[in-house]
Amino acid sequence: MMRQVSAGTLRPDLLVTSVIGLDDAPAALAALSEGSAAGITVITPR
Repeated sequence: MMRQVSAGTLRPDLLVTSVIGLDDAPAALAALSEGSAAGITVITPR
């Protein structure tokens, strides 16, 4: 799989739909109960 990522044939970056800070994580997690769009949210410590 890493070879595919390195070669550009597998693009996991296309799955990331948003990047939020750690302070926004509680609200984002609470919103999951309402359903969410497809994609991955990355939580970063800002």
